[in-house]
Amino acid sequence: MWGILCSGPAAVVVFFIISGFCIHFPYSGGAAFRAAPYLIRRYLRIGIPMAVAMLLADQAGLDSRVFFDAVLWTLIAELMYYTLYPGIRWFVRRFGLLAMILGAFALSLIVVASNPLVKGYNVFGWQLNWLVGLPCWVLGVKLDDAWRHRILATESGVSTSRIWKWRLLVWAASSVCLALNFHSPIGHAWSLGFFAVLAYAWIALEIRRAHSVRRPWKILEWAGQWSYSLYLCHMIAARAYAGFGVLPEVGPIASWMIRIAFVLLMSYVFYLLIERPAHLVARRAAASLTSRLRNAGQT
Repeated sequence: MWGILCSGPAAVVVFFIISGFCIHFPYSGGAAFRAAPYLIRRYLRIGIPMAVAMLLADQAGLDSRVFFDAVLWTLIAELMYYTLYPGIRWFVRRFGLLAMILGAFALSLIVVASNPLVKGYNVFGWQLNWLVGLPCWVLGVKLDDAWRHRILATESGVSTSRIWKWRLLVWAASSVCLALNFHSPIGHAWSLGFFAVLAYAWIALEIRRAHSVRRPWKILEWAGQWSYSLYLCHMIAARAYAGFGVLPEVGPIASWMIRIAFVLLMSYVFYLLIERPAHLVARRAAASLTSRLRNAGQT
C-alpha cells in the first residue's frame, strides 16, 4: 500500500507541464524570440550538466540502462521539446493552440496504441518517448495562455481549503494511476495522459493562488534553483553512498536521514560546480549570438 503513495511518473508529467509553461512564458509576454540564441541557450543549459552527470554515473558504476530509464529519457524528451518549440510557435499562430493540443494528444495515443499492453510511460525508446509526453508539455504552453488571459484577470483568490483539496486530489489521482499500473491492464502510458489534464487544472490554481495571496517560501525558491542538480544526481549520490561500505549502525531512521542528507549535499555541490556555471555559459553564449545577429541585421 505504502508503495503507491509516491508516483515518480506522475511527477514527470507535472514537470513537463511546468517546463512548457516556463519556456513559453517570456516570449508570450513580449520578449523577442530568435531561434538560434534560444536553442543554444537551452541546449547548453540542460546539456552540460547532463553530460557531466552521465560521466559521474559511469564512474559510480551505475547501470547505464537504469540511469536512462529513471532520468535521462526525460531530458532527451525535454531536448526534443526545446527543438520543436519554434515549430510549435508557428503552428499555434497558424492553426491555434487547441489544434496543437489535440494534435499532440492524437500523436501520443497513436504511439501508445501501437503497443497497448505496455505498462510504463517511457518504454517506447528515446525515439518515441517524447511523443507520449508531448501533450503534457503543450498543456504547459496552454497554461501560459490561461495565465495571460484569465488568471491575471481573476480578482478572487484561491482559499487555503480549496488549494489543499486540489493537492490531495492530484496526489490521490497519482496513486490511483500507480495502482492501476501495477494491478490492472491500464498502464501509465494510458492513464497519465488523463492525469495531465487534472494536473494542468491544479497548477493553474497554484499560480492563481501564488499571484493573489503571497510569494512562495524563500527556502523553496532556493531549493528550486538546484532541483535540476538533485534530479540528475540523486541516483548517483545514492550509489556513491552505498559504495562507502558498512557504516556504523545508528538505526534505520537515522541511517535514512544520513543518506538523504548526503544526496542533498552532493546535489548542491554539483549545482555550485557544474549547473550554475553551465547556466552562466548558456546565457552568455545566447547573448553573444543575439548581439552578432542584431549587428548583422543592421549592416
